[in-house]
Amino acid sequence: MGHDTPRTGTALSWISALRQALLRGPRARAADVLARDLCRACWNGAADLFHADAPTHRGHRQERHRLHGLVQDVVWRPGHAGRMAAYAEGLKSALQEVKTPGDALRVAFLLEGLNNSGGVLSVMQLMGELGALGVETTVVVRSPRFYDPDMCPGVTSLFFKNDRELIGNFPPCDVAVATYWPTMHLLAECHLARPDFVPAYFVQDFEPDFYAGSDRHTRQAVLDTYRMTPFCFAKTPWICEKVRAAGGAIELVPPGVDLNLFCPRPTLRNPGQKPVVLMMVRPSTPQRGLDTLRATLALLAERGAAETAEFKAFGCPPEELAGLGLPVPVTALGVLPNAALPQVYSDACLFLETSHFHGFGRTAAEAMACGTPCVMTDSGGVRLFAEHDKNCLMAESGDSEQLAAHVLRLISRPEERARLAQHCRESVQDFDLRRSSEKTLDFLRHAAK
Repeated sequence: MGHDTPRTGTALSWISALRQALLRGPRARAADVLARDLCRACWNGAADLFHADAPTHRGHRQERHRLHGLVQDVVWRPGHAGRMAAYAEGLKSALQEVKTPGDALRVAFLLEGLNNSGGVLSVMQLMGELGALGVETTVVVRSPRFYDPDMCPGVTSLFFKNDRELIGNFPPCDVAVATYWPTMHLLAECHLARPDFVPAYFVQDFEPDFYAGSDRHTRQAVLDTYRMTPFCFAKTPWICEKVRAAGGAIELVPPGVDLNLFCPRPTLRNPGQKPVVLMMVRPSTPQRGLDTLRATLALLAERGAAETAEFKAFGCPPEELAGLGLPVPVTALGVLPNAALPQVYSDACLFLETSHFHGFGRTAAEAMACGTPCVMTDSGGVRLFAEHDKNCLMAESGDSEQLAAHVLRLISRPEERARLAQHCRESVQDFDLRRSSEKTLDFLRHAAK
């Protein structure tokens, strides 16, 4: 299946916007989910029939068509709200009936997909460390709409084609961990069907802010997840404060970065080469600040930065980056595996991060671990390690003028870059991955008792 042309992409955007406008209320969304549930088998059967000769058609169909079903569907499916009210009332007594686990703790993590994203990377990294500590871990995926086989080497992975199949066949475990707000709704349905495990929630971001203030029904559905289990945990004080303000109970567990992997590497830059400005660009995630990045790059182009610096980006396919029409020439590095990132960070003179808010700020932390100073927005959980004019230069969220000024300052002053770089590694030195995993294991064991 080919890529959408710009005109087709614009038409699809208008259709999507119209669809979202029509599906504002819970009743309309419930009707939409019910209609897709009823016609999904026919749709998928037709796709198999007409595209049977294309070996990759299944992945394309699943990713491109909502008829395959989305993890958010569980929230709007008829009857879910009533079941959640009953679930909240009976949760305390249900937890008292859960048996004490045996010697080896069994933990299942429920994911929306296995795509190359920061949230999935954090979970898979945590699972690997827990496995080394003797925990039996399983990853449960709602559907393979998004699947990167490199994300789960050596990990027991279970895929289910729909919610009903997942709920009816959820694996035996002592603790099950939701990792994204719709998966907490789905995990609650699993716990209603078989209340022999403890539900927990790894809150990786303050997800109500993923949605516009006008989308009050979705924002409320996200807020509801913070009260679906008393066993929530997060990696930054900022997230904990936001969840507690929303009425949830949550524990702080220290974040972890693989400091053995993310460490300074000998640079491959040639003497006299232009300074490299590195960016992570993921258009599919609006909170990552593509609008601010575009405005910042436009200001840099006006001020001649394209002649004095080289811009590189990772995080999305090269053809997707090319379609963005960014104001400066950008070398596309594609979607990179973790193992390739340390060299890319080390070769850059600075890392530019324009997110509207950060749950933790993993890419900035990784860059600093490699000794690369950052120009970044001051929002969310980054204050845990970022300090303006010590290891980075910060601007308010959305302030493209200040971000551009910071980039120009570091491009033109190598001594400034060197000063900030001296403090980068030490600022994340406490984010020991094993210590973070041990504290997480302590939390999960406490939840299972």
